[in-house]
Formats: sequence, structure tokens, C-alpha cells
Amino acid sequence: DNDISLLDEILGRISGITPEEDAKLLELEDRLSELVSNGQVVVFTYYADTLDYIFEQVAESEKFRRLRIEKISGRMPPPKREEIVKKFMEGDVQVLMSTDVLSEGMNLQSAQFVINYDLHWNPTRMIQRSGRIDRIGSPYPKIFVYNFFHRLDLVTSDVASKFVNTMVREIGLQLDSYLLDFPEDREWERRWEEVERNLLGMRLTKRRLRDLRKIWRAYKEGHKSWKRLMTQLEEFVVPSVVESREMVEPFDPGKLRLVVIDFIS
Repeated sequence: DNDISLLDEILGRISGITPEEDAKLLELEDRLSELVSNGQVVVFTYYADTLDYIFEQVAESEKFRRLRIEKISGRMPPPKREEIVKKFMEGDVQVLMSTDVLSEGMNLQSAQFVINYDLHWNPTRMIQRSGRIDRIGSPYPKIFVYNFFHRLDLVTSDVASKFVNTMVREIGLQLDSYLLDFPEDREWERRWEEVERNLLGMRLTKRRLRDLRKIWRAYKEGHKSWKRLMTQLEEFVVPSVVESREMVEPFDPGKLRLVVIDFIS
């Protein structure tokens, strides 16, 4: 009974999510709009139901009405699949969506882009997917593979913000008492302002929050110099700044990130 109640609750929460609110689908549409003018696109999903869903939404979208979009799954007879692939290779189809039934034995080197809407649990399958377009005879010097995945390890904002704000406030108070109006001190003040801005603006994963707490604990318990602390914090925020630039601005519901891997044929 408890399991049924839990499933009913989950179903109730997700049933209200419409395609207009589906962050992952919206990102797919944006990515297709960006890529399709530069080459053909192959989209892979793990589940046939997911394939049916995204195909229906994209194919019926007004923004893609000028495109020829097809789908392939294991539910389709092999002769029909071969016919669609032939049209794709001839350039009559711009976007081909498929499950992993297409990840082996099919050469699709006329395409420049692969989008993995779902990630396969088997890494070999992921290689096979990209291998459909990474073939000898490709007209492109580079092909691109886009992986969609959720950032499930982000710490809730309240937990991270409370710790970071407390730490920043304590450091600020200490520096006010340490720093004087000398050129060297003004430089340290400038460096701290930059670190403070990055700390307050970053999104922390559980691992990164743990690392930050470790730095702060070592400073407070080990009585290390504040200059050493500043240097460690500067080193800490650098990868976070790079990561924040790479992250797709999260929608609600769901957080996702695109990773672009380029393969040289």
C-alpha cells in the first residue's frame, strides 16, 4: 500500500508537467534549431516511448514545419527502417530520431551531429551511437556529439548559501582588522573582492561543498595564515567559474547540462 501511495504521489506530480514546461524537450528544440542549418542531426533515445514523445512534439512544432523529420524504432519492420535510412543518406530527411536499434550496422556519415537525448548505461552503446556518423567518407572534418544529462549532485541552495555566507562574513570581518591602507593590502583587498564575488555566485556540488568546508576547517582549526587561505580560495573558485560558464541555465523542473564532444574523422 505504501509503495502504491508513493507511486500515485509521483504520478500526480509529473502529470502536471506539460511539453511547454519540459526543460529537456525545450533544450532539444533549441539545439535542433541551432544545428540543423549546418548539417543533418541524429537523435538517440533509450526508450521507445521517449522516442514517440519527442518525435511527436518536435515534428508537430511550428518552428520545424519546413523540416523532414523521421523516427526509427524496433517496432518498425526492417524494410521500413532501411527505407528511412536511405532517404536520410540522400538528404531528404534532416533529422532522424531513433532508439539503439540504429546504433549498430548503419552508416549515417552524411550527418554531422548526434544528440544523445538519453544516455545508455552501457558505454559501448554510446560509442556505437557516435560511430554511426564518425565514418570514413564523412564530408565533415569534425563531427559533434551532444549528451544531455541531469546535474543530480547539486547541493540545495539553502544548505550551500548558509555555509558560504557565514564563511564570507567571517573572512570579511577578519580582513577589516588585518588590512591597512598600504598598496600591498589594497591588492589583497581586491583579490578578496573577486573571490567573494565568485563564491557567492557559484553553484556547488556535494563534493565541491565538502572541499570548501575542508579548506575553511583547516584554516580555523590549524591557525593557518589568512594569506594562505586566500590563495586556496582563489584556486578553489577557478574551476567553478569555468564550470558555471559551461552550464546551461537550469529550467524548472530539472537541471541539465550539455557536454559537447567533438570527434575528428
